[in-house]
Amino acid sequence: MRYQSLSNKLLKPDCMIWQYFMLGAFCLLFFILATYKLTNLYSEEEIQLYSPSPIMKISLAQFLEAKTLLLENILSDIEFLEDEKNKKIFFIESHMDAMRILDNPRHACSVESAAKTNPDTQIFFILTTKSNQMLLKYSEIARALLSYDNIHIRFLNIYEFSKGTVLEDLFVHKKILKSKYPIEHMADVLRILILNRFGGTYLDLDVLSLVPLKKINQENFACPESDNVVTNAVVNIGYKNHEVMEAYLHKLSISYSPKEWGANGPDMFTDSIRQFCKGVNLEKRNTTICGNFTTFPSEKCYPIEFDGYWMFYSEESYKNVTEILYATQPYFLHIWNKMLNFSKQEFRLVYSGHSTYVELGKKYCPQVMKTTEKYFR
Repeated sequence: MRYQSLSNKLLKPDCMIWQYFMLGAFCLLFFILATYKLTNLYSEEEIQLYSPSPIMKISLAQFLEAKTLLLENILSDIEFLEDEKNKKIFFIESHMDAMRILDNPRHACSVESAAKTNPDTQIFFILTTKSNQMLLKYSEIARALLSYDNIHIRFLNIYEFSKGTVLEDLFVHKKILKSKYPIEHMADVLRILILNRFGGTYLDLDVLSLVPLKKINQENFACPESDNVVTNAVVNIGYKNHEVMEAYLHKLSISYSPKEWGANGPDMFTDSIRQFCKGVNLEKRNTTICGNFTTFPSEKCYPIEFDGYWMFYSEESYKNVTEILYATQPYFLHIWNKMLNFSKQEFRLVYSGHSTYVELGKKYCPQVMKTTEKYFR
C-alpha cells in the first residue's frame, strides 16, 4: 500500500509537470555542453570562448557540418609569399577569436578596400586562432570578402611562425599573452616578423586603401603621425630582412615592454628608422628619404589626426572632411577606430546616413556594406 500510494502521488498532474520540466532542463543542459565542446574543438588553452554572433542564424545540422571547414595555415602559401616579386598586403586580427571577423564590418571594410583598390595584389587576412573557425563558412561578411579572388583568410600559428627567430622566447614563454596589452602587442610583433620574412605591405584593420600601390610607385615607406613618431599602422617593406626590420627585431628581442601600450610599436619602430637614417630629421609635413627608406608626409596616411576621429562619424562634418581629403589626396586613411566608445548611439553609423565613413564604405567596400542591414557597426 505504501508503494502504491507513492506511485499514485507521482502520477498526479502537478508532479508529472515537474518531471517534464526537469527532463527538459536536462536536455537543454546537454545541448549547451555539447555545443560548447564543438565550438572549442580547435582552441588553444589561452583562448577565451565567446558567445556566437547574433548575425549567425544557422541550424544545428549546419553547425555540425561546418566543423569540417578548416582555415588554411599561412605557411601553405610559403612559396608565393617568399617570392619578393609577388605583391601582398597583410592584415592581422590578433584577438583570440575568429568570430571577430563575423561581427565587425568596419574591419572587413578595410580588407575589402585593399583588395578592390589593388586587384593585382594578394590580400592576406591573418587570424591568430582557429577558435570558432567553423562558423566562417556561414558568415555573410566572410563570404563578402571571399567574393574577391585576391582575398585569402589564413591562420597563423604563432609558436610555429616565431620558431628560430630572435623573438621565439616571447612566444614560448608566453610573455606577450601575459602582457598588459596582449592583443596590441601581438599585432605589433607579428607584423614585423611577417614583413621581415616576406616583405610586402602591412595595414591596420582601421586603415582604408584609397590609392593603388602601383600608383604610389614606392617601396619601403611609412608615415609619421608627428615630428617625433612614425606609426606602424601603414608599413611597406620591399624585400625581406630589410635593415629597418632587422633593427626593429633586435630591439624587440632585448627591450620588449609588457606594460606600455606603444613602446613595442610606434616608439620602437621610430627608433629603428632613426637608427637606419643616422640622425636625419623625420618631419611630419615633408617627405623624408634616407637610403632606400621613405617617410611620406603625415597627411598621406593620417590627414585627420586621432583627436579628430569623430569627424568620420558625424554627418555634420561630411563637407569639412571631404574638403580635407580633396586638399591632401591621401594614399591611405586611418579611421582611428580605437578611439571609439561603441556604447554611444551616435557612433552606430546608419547605413542610409551621409557620414564620411558610410560614404567611403559604399565606395571602397561595397560588398561588405551590403551585409549591413541598418547600422555600419
